Amino acid sequence: MAAKDIKKVVNILSYAGVAKPTAKLGQALGPLGINMAAVCKEFNDMSQHIYPEVPLRAKLYAYFDKTYTIELGGPPSSWMIKRAAGILKGSPAPGHEYVGSISAKSIYEIAKLKQETEKELQQIPLESVCRQLLGTCRAIGVTVLEDRPKPRAKRIPLRKIGQK
Repeated sequence: MAAKDIKKVVNILSYAGVAKPTAKLGQALGPLGINMAAVCKEFNDMSQHIYPEVPLRAKLYAYFDKTYTIELGGPPSSWMIKRAAGILKGSPAPGHEYVGSISAKSIYEIAKLKQETEKELQQIPLESVCRQLLGTCRAIGVTVLEDRPKPRAKRIPLRKIGQK
């Protein structure tokens, strides 16, 4: 079977399980002859196992025969960083004003999650994904704290009783 020719790729960003037909989606899908309600229903069915407050990315591949496939991605990096830092919005002046902080371990965990959920990042080394996330942190005004091991307690030798 020959591969279908792709007419257009449409990027979708919507909350998991609660996608609705919108004007923006209609402008993207209308010229392609694809039913918006069917796309929203399929997106919601694919993402029903994820919490509704999680924004998800998806790529819709539209073909010349008016069929489509949806490839579900993960949430945006900035959303995961803001969630880990416990903030709602990024800084109005990044680089000058910091609104939160997260640990380096959180960056590592987010990078692992992004590699699992996004096909494009699976071929990229984990260190590079972490560096990308550090750039995102800088852009939204979140500082990254080093995870340092706790200092060892200073060992005090016990004196024998009666010695000076």
